[in-house]
Amino acid sequence: MSRFRLAYAPYEVRFKRPLVTGSAVYTHRRGWWVAVRDEAGSLGFGEVAPLPGFGGEAYEMAASTFAKLAECPLSLTEPSLEGVAAALKEAGLTLAHTPCVHAGVELALLDALTKRDGHALAQAFSRTPAPEAELQRLLTSTDPEGAIAEGERAIAEGFKTFKLKVGAAPLATDLARVSALRARFPAIRLRLDANGAWQEAEAITAIEAFAPLGIDLLEQPVAGADFAALRHRGVPIAADEALLDAETAHRLIAEQAVDALVLKPMLLGGLGVAHALAQEAQRQGLRTVVTSSLDRLVGVAAALHLACALDGPEPAGLSTLALLDAPDADGPLRLRKGALVRPEGPGLGVCPPEPAHTALTRSLERC
Repeated sequence: MSRFRLAYAPYEVRFKRPLVTGSAVYTHRRGWWVAVRDEAGSLGFGEVAPLPGFGGEAYEMAASTFAKLAECPLSLTEPSLEGVAAALKEAGLTLAHTPCVHAGVELALLDALTKRDGHALAQAFSRTPAPEAELQRLLTSTDPEGAIAEGERAIAEGFKTFKLKVGAAPLATDLARVSALRARFPAIRLRLDANGAWQEAEAITAIEAFAPLGIDLLEQPVAGADFAALRHRGVPIAADEALLDAETAHRLIAEQAVDALVLKPMLLGGLGVAHALAQEAQRQGLRTVVTSSLDRLVGVAAALHLACALDGPEPAGLSTLALLDAPDADGPLRLRKGALVRPEGPGLGVCPPEPAHTALTRSLERC
């Protein structure tokens, strides 16, 4: 049996410019770095960052959960995914009430275990993970000219898939921006994300307007999980926020109620949950897109490992670090021709930036 002590440290960073979605405007990102270490010195890192409007527990709930976890070691009887799940359950972490803390602590334990075994974290889910994951680029400009300029830069970096937020502005404004991009980049893959901004009738109107533009995916056009009236209108539909309830996610997969799932591991409860959903969805013929939840370096790296472990990967939504005004915004993750390269070496391959890294490790030394 291994007994892991836990330490955590808060962070808050601003976006370089406000991120406008169909449901909110985000100006900053708050969360925690997490570290665990056992009596043999195995050290692992995680990240916890609830995202208001998208899912996860409230910040106050996460903070009180951390305070309790730091008082008592986590007991791991078996160094495996099942053993980690059992340890989290024993510690009182649940997908229903504390999904983000569950995800961050799971990640830290998996990082420690795979480092100890000399394996990359992705190998916990696949014997032969891919060395990199193709990415989609989120274009944040709200006007056609700005979006085209962003697109030009993305093309130069090797991106082949663009994603745009829609629903915050009138449909005519969104349509002008998307039409301009399609005219300028006829071969690019275009994805749209409404973040549940539309009512059903509005969504149908929007889908029919966008259909001639060859849209690859439209994420979460309406709030909730009822997409029946929106299917088969010329634009594939993806569920995003609707997946934050596990029972709903399983139902959508079983009924093939959407064309694709957008998986945010750090909001869903962790890599284990997201991997299981991805496998279930792929067995039913659904597409799966792994994205970050606007996490910092550790959370993005975790999602990268998952994306590299999946079969038939879709371009992932992991080019979000550049949106943050943070010292680790670029980090050690390497972009190569529109793909993010999985870190070499054992475990996660990244850690929190200084001074958080030193503060966490010193805290664990005092335990």
